[in-house]
Amino acid sequence: MGGLGDTGEHPQVGEEGRKDRDLPRACTEGWEGGAGLQGHVQMVKLRISTVIFDLDGTLVDTEPDIRRAVDHALGEMGFPPASPERVRKGIGPGSETFAKIMLPEGGKERWEEWLFRYRRYYTEHCAERSRPFPGVPEMLEELRSLCRIAVATNKPRYMAERILDKLKLSRFVDVVVGPEDVSRIKPDPEMLELVLTRLRGEPLETLVVGDTDNDISAGKSLGALTCGVTWGYFPEPELRRLGPDFLADRPKDVVRIVEIFSEEVKSCAG
Repeated sequence: MGGLGDTGEHPQVGEEGRKDRDLPRACTEGWEGGAGLQGHVQMVKLRISTVIFDLDGTLVDTEPDIRRAVDHALGEMGFPPASPERVRKGIGPGSETFAKIMLPEGGKERWEEWLFRYRRYYTEHCAERSRPFPGVPEMLEELRSLCRIAVATNKPRYMAERILDKLKLSRFVDVVVGPEDVSRIKPDPEMLELVLTRLRGEPLETLVVGDTDNDISAGKSLGALTCGVTWGYFPEPELRRLGPDFLADRPKDVVRIVEIFSEEVKSCAG
């Protein structure tokens, strides 16, 4: 079985090795039990047919617009601006948790009022300063010829679709799923299950890509492959401790992961 080295051994981690082989760092770090990427591909003998991305901190740097909306809503209610650290901590876990993080000494009525003010402002300004992370449009362009692409986000779907449209990324995406579509948000796998139902996909042929514990936990619960991205909002040491199957340092690493599975499956078939 070829594609990862003539010796059949899994390459060792290191920048020099990455440059020589053009492999994502994640692919060189092996799997639990020491099987390595080759061993896993040989076990499942499946290509990756669906990639499910998170949005905030994975495809798009939405923090600038989120921070402006957070501070606008806080200011309307007489509170000081939130620190960048607090804003980043609130990105991803869903609206209820977001409100509690922004107003830790609030209460249900105050949280609801703040969310109303936040959403009213953010909906109108959600893509003014947000930008795709460098390399993301090119990554999506390449993936379009290799697999189906979905976005599963705890951000309200109408907001996610607005951002994808304004940043001209929606043309790459087959399905967008948000909290309006399910009864349980990430880290529950229900969003991911809905994606696969709509795309007629299978967990073992799916790669879940995200920057937080919610994404990795949801992917693992689904029974899919998982990839943590190190350019997002979650600290890399914490991301690593979650045990994703891969870590990607740059968007093109995600393309390479999908390509490697395709190459190795072809090798198995041959």
